[in-house]
Amino acid sequence: RKDFELYAERPFASRLDVYPWVAVHIAAVAVGLSVGSAEKDFYGVIELVLYCVFLSGLGNALLFFGTFWSVQVRCTVAFRRVKSVKEATHAKVIRREASHVAEHDATLAVSTLVALCRSEQTIWIEYRKKVLLWREEKACFERRKVVLDKPVSEYFETKGLSSSQVKELTKVHGTNNYDIPLPEFSELFRSEERR
Repeated sequence: RKDFELYAERPFASRLDVYPWVAVHIAAVAVGLSVGSAEKDFYGVIELVLYCVFLSGLGNALLFFGTFWSVQVRCTVAFRRVKSVKEATHAKVIRREASHVAEHDATLAVSTLVALCRSEQTIWIEYRKKVLLWREEKACFERRKVVLDKPVSEYFETKGLSSSQVKELTKVHGTNNYDIPLPEFSELFRSEERR
């Protein structure tokens, strides 16, 4: 089962790992100077200021790298949740799977953030090499419906599409491309190494 959440990307300056941390770094310098001013040693003050800036920088770096390690952190820090697909730039796909670990049944939720693709008439996402179309009436993404219940004779009688029909259908469904990524050498080497 899949659930979907819609997100809009924040401008870089308003990301939660950017704008609040400017104030945090300034506050760290102020704390270092105010606490260190009690000491008369100049190098002790500088050391304390650098220590405070290091701690605030470490917190900032952990939050920044957290956006690469966790989909939930990335959605919270770099995106804002929206209700309308018109505002959205990305969708979080939450796939729920049954997990049977150590004789305990549980539901495991696996999240993936994917970019929305748009044509003139259709909005879709590419998830696990499958195209999922936005269905406004259900407010979710679904696979394309393929008609397979016609008689076989009808399929043999088709003559193909004209170029104008192809252009019109391309506007609705997008191009018929399938991207197969080539693995890098390191991936191939590791897979051979595991054998």
